[in-house]
Amino acid sequence: MTKVGRNELCPCGSGKKYKKCCLHKDEDFNNFYRAITQNSRSLMEKYGKFVVGELGEQVLDEAVADFFMSREEDRDRNTLLSEFGSMFWPWLFFCWTFDPVDLAFSELEETIPPDTTMAELYRQRKGNDLNKWEQSIFSAMNKKPFTFLEIKEVSTDQGFYVQDLLTDSELFVTDPELSNWMNKDDIIYANPCHIEGHWLLIGVSEVNVSPDWKSRIVDLRTWLLSGYGEITEELLWGNMMYTRDIYLEMYFDRF
Repeated sequence: MTKVGRNELCPCGSGKKYKKCCLHKDEDFNNFYRAITQNSRSLMEKYGKFVVGELGEQVLDEAVADFFMSREEDRDRNTLLSEFGSMFWPWLFFCWTFDPVDLAFSELEETIPPDTTMAELYRQRKGNDLNKWEQSIFSAMNKKPFTFLEIKEVSTDQGFYVQDLLTDSELFVTDPELSNWMNKDDIIYANPCHIEGHWLLIGVSEVNVSPDWKSRIVDLRTWLLSGYGEITEELLWGNMMYTRDIYLEMYFDRF
């Protein structure tokens, strides 16, 4: 987007000078987006040091096995985590939980409570040491499901409109950086979270879903609707392994 001078006409079409119209709105938005970007990065670093440094390699190994559904066998773990990092780490911190059977099998009962995310465990162990932005990110992302989003319109420099292919809901995603790489009809696998009136994608796939796989997503939606009548966030949370399985199958089939 071309930078607008303070004394130029506002691009919104109001007829007023930019400094008298949308300048402060744009500044507020830029400050918000900068704060979210910086604090999401710092929060991920805190959680990463906690999981890898304090809980240990066994916990990370268990998470990798669960995330990739055994597709990681015979593949270099560091390479996989590099390829899937933008999805894997948010999933590990905010979505992954141990059920009691897996805990007993892995002998980690004394380390991790059942049905507790790593972000929740961090809060239990460390207390509330997060700043207000980090706390907002935690509240918005913890136990929120990944889903498939189809880009409907990239209309502004602040983000793009998407349709959730499973819930059929539409929303505007605030992300000026990601919008530079999005095109109409692209499909991404992401974890939309709502913070202070904005929808953001802190967890998102780096590789788009191939259009050939849209029918698989539609089939999953049809199956969920036939069984439950309505697709809610809670339903997606309980069935997230199916959405991840579709994405991983697409990815490894493609590459």
